[in-house]
Amino acid sequence: MRLRSLAIRNYRSIRHLQVEFPEGLLGIVGHNGAGKSSLLEAVAWALYGTPAVRTRAEAVATIGASDACRVRLEFDLGGEAFRLERVLKPSSTTAELARGDELLAEGAREVSDYVTERLLRMDYQTFYASIFTRQGELDKFVSMSSEPRRQAVERLLGISDVRDAGQRARQQKRDLGNRLEGLRSQLIARDGEPLQPRLVTELAELQERSAALTKAGKPLEATLETATQQDAQAVNAWEQVEANAEKYRTAEKRRDAAQGVLKLAGERLQNAQKTLNDSYKKEKEAAELRSATAASDAPGKLAALREKQATVEKKLQELAAGKGKLDAALAASGRELASRQKHLQEIRELGAESECPTCERPLGEHGAALMERIAGEIEAIEQQQRETSAALETLAQTSKATDSRGAALGKQEEKLRGAEAAHAAQLARLRDLEQALARKPELEQQLAELQAREQAARTEQEAALAALAKLEFDPQAHARARQQREAVVAALSEAKLALERHRGELARAGDGVKAKQAELERVERAQAQISEAETELERFGLLEQLLKGFRSHITSRIAPTLAAHTSRRLAQLTDGRYTQVEIDGSDYSLKVFDGVEAHSLDRFSGGEADAFSLALRLSISQLLAERAGTEMGLVVLDEVLGSQDELRQRRVLEGLERMAQSVGQVILVTHIESIKDHLPHVWELVLDDERGTVLREL
Repeated sequence: MRLRSLAIRNYRSIRHLQVEFPEGLLGIVGHNGAGKSSLLEAVAWALYGTPAVRTRAEAVATIGASDACRVRLEFDLGGEAFRLERVLKPSSTTAELARGDELLAEGAREVSDYVTERLLRMDYQTFYASIFTRQGELDKFVSMSSEPRRQAVERLLGISDVRDAGQRARQQKRDLGNRLEGLRSQLIARDGEPLQPRLVTELAELQERSAALTKAGKPLEATLETATQQDAQAVNAWEQVEANAEKYRTAEKRRDAAQGVLKLAGERLQNAQKTLNDSYKKEKEAAELRSATAASDAPGKLAALREKQATVEKKLQELAAGKGKLDAALAASGRELASRQKHLQEIRELGAESECPTCERPLGEHGAALMERIAGEIEAIEQQQRETSAALETLAQTSKATDSRGAALGKQEEKLRGAEAAHAAQLARLRDLEQALARKPELEQQLAELQAREQAARTEQEAALAALAKLEFDPQAHARARQQREAVVAALSEAKLALERHRGELARAGDGVKAKQAELERVERAQAQISEAETELERFGLLEQLLKGFRSHITSRIAPTLAAHTSRRLAQLTDGRYTQVEIDGSDYSLKVFDGVEAHSLDRFSGGEADAFSLALRLSISQLLAERAGTEMGLVVLDEVLGSQDELRQRRVLEGLERMAQSVGQVILVTHIESIKDHLPHVWELVLDDERGTVLREL
């Protein structure tokens, strides 16, 4: 496989990138996080999809990108050009694989399966273990313990398939042995005796019993047939008797219904007659009430009395008003009298020096005349008070007499209200009676209708009784016919039950025959299967031995071949410093010759050990390519120079360049920028805050 071009959009930190891969050794340099590993990881994602990148599907897309994540890869394989494109959309992933203009596969899973099974013929795990060495996995094989390393190498090279086939053959041989034991146990009874002769004897006994039961069933069938005929005859006789009984029961129902209707009509007629008789009594009571209410004069007397009460009330109001005026006049004259008496007293005490109430000058000689005049006014006021008091006394007597008259009228009113209430009660009762008497014509019509219904019910009862009397029905004969019918039915049921019991016994005997036949057939099949299983057991034993020998043969050839490839790759990588390795065929552990003696890797420096691990991985990759029937073509190494000093780095680079001449393409990813001058092709990646990963060819 040789890469030709790669176009990337929105894959991790790479927003847009399009490159063409050169032949030979290509170095991809840049600081950590610049996108070096992402660039080559996009190749694995294009080939195998999300499982190859160890992350969630949506995590490969550039954060915040508006367009879809897209990788387009063009490569050569076996002399033919291929084009592969994989697109991650928000809700799905699409993919297409084409060879020239021919579409080979379409769909994310379909393309991955085609690459795995038909194109590269390796899954993504084998791809990373051979072609693509990811960061930190250079010493994956040499750092493993013996058994995991043996299993990993044999799984990659397909040797584990032979081992698994041998294990399956051994397991199937074991299963066949268990099955054979089970089959043999089916031929032995619980007491340890052979089962087949016993089954033959028991089957013959069951068949004989079944034949005897078949013969014994014929009399039972004859009995059932006789009982069935008797039942048919009894049914005809019973139907005639039951028909007469049904007519009699119908006539009885008619009689009972007529009697019920007559009884109900009589009860309704009695109730209607009673209601009508009550209406006659109410007519008499209503007439008496009309006379009584017409003769009553309580309402008129009460109205005249209330007019008199109104007059008395008005008179009392007038007297009260007059008394108020007289009381006011008496109070005013009292105040005026006190004022005059006080003034007169002041004049008498002061004499001639007293002031005139009008001009406020001393009275002098006018004092005597003034006192005489004031004395006359006092006498007039006192006379007026006496007259007013006399008028108040007269008014009080008149008011008392009027109150007495009002009280007498109140007593008369109380008596008249009682008479009026009795009159109102009589009127209410009269209204109720008149409403009840209004239904009298309706009651009389209902009474006539009920009398007609009673007569019709009586006529229907007489007709029903006459029809019942005409029927000739004997209840005792009907009971005897019922007993005969029940006896015939019981005999028929007993015959059916006896035959069913016999048939059940016969069926059980037949089932026993079938079960014994099936058991005998099972034993015979087990005998045939035992013979087949014994033959198959021998075949799987032979297959187990062959697979075991074949695996030993393969492993004995793999270790020398892998050692030869590793020695050649190591000579290229170390410029002839180390030229021979030894690989143990039991666990694929690696030893390197330094001179004439082979040493384990812990004797060498870290940089030398990494070179040995790299040579081993490249040799495994070459074997995988040979087993897949393809050329190696491509090797990708991610950060494999970290443990090398500057001198060894140059030697490894020179070895990789020599190896690239035979492989085709070797891509080296590293953050060590000092090696740029020692590589024929260099891509430098830098991370720009706005544009993402940017590639420059140096």
